[in-house]
Amino acid sequence: MELSKVVVACGWLYVSYLPHLDTLVQVLSANVVARYYRSKCEDVLMVTARWNEALKPLPAGHKIGEAKPLFRKIEASSGKLAEMLEKVREKLSKVD
Repeated sequence: MELSKVVVACGWLYVSYLPHLDTLVQVLSANVVARYYRSKCEDVLMVTARWNEALKPLPAGHKIGEAKPLFRKIEASSGKLAEMLEKVREKLSKVD
C-alpha cells in the first residue's frame, strides 16, 4: 500500500499580540485533521508556529498599531452598485 502525502496547515500565531480563542481553535482543528490522517497511516506534515514563539515577551515600548480595514465601503445606490457589478461581469466574460 502506497502512502499518500498530506499537508495540514493553519495560520501563524500572532507575534505582536497575545493568543486568543480563534488562534486556539484553528491550531486544534489542524491537529485533529493531522491526527486523523496519521491514524490512517498517511504521511502527514503539519505546518504551523509553536506556542512558545507566540508567547515571547513584547519589547519595551511596543505598541499595537490600529487595525486597518481590508476593504472600503462603496457609497452608492443599489442601482449604481448593480451597474458596477454588471461592468465587472462583462470584463470577466471577455477574459474567458
